[in-house]
Amino acid sequence: MKFLRLTPVLVALSAVATVHAVPPAEADLDELASMYALHALYENYAVACRHNMGAGHPSKAVDPETGTYGGIPPGSPEWNQLVQAFESYVATMCDSMSADYFVAEQKALWRETLDGDALKSTLAFYRTAPGARFLNGANASVAQLQARIDQKIARDTEKASQRFQAETYEIVRQYAERNTPWWQVWLDVIVRIVRAVF
Repeated sequence: MKFLRLTPVLVALSAVATVHAVPPAEADLDELASMYALHALYENYAVACRHNMGAGHPSKAVDPETGTYGGIPPGSPEWNQLVQAFESYVATMCDSMSADYFVAEQKALWRETLDGDALKSTLAFYRTAPGARFLNGANASVAQLQARIDQKIARDTEKASQRFQAETYEIVRQYAERNTPWWQVWLDVIVRIVRAVF
């Protein structure tokens, strides 16, 4: 019952707060985006994405026994198609947005969540010497955090990729062993012996 009595008060307070909230000016949002170096932040993300995706490149997944990727040898026309398909995949994953899109989305979120007067006060602080030092430190820490996260992701991705490749090779080997005619198994053994001897 008490909640029902408070509901009109809460609705009225919400309406008052909404009426007095000043939307942020576009110029202020642009300045904040510049101060936060959002274009550079996105570019760092894009570089890290491409670097981390590189762990899955077909050249890193060549079967050490056969020298192929799923039976496709490097240098063949199919190999080139495989590499192009992988590069297209990476482009889709890492280039699906641009720095401009990233900045526009962040500004849209700020537009929804920031009060214009509070933003003006914050920008005024950032323009002071202490504010600039704070902002520079905050931006540097974000860049360092991104670098640390990227390094961890790269290590984890490399380990996971190696484990997945080893498991895949073993599964394929077991499958081939069960499903390959006896004469093909012997032929493969002879070919390996000949390669090893000559």
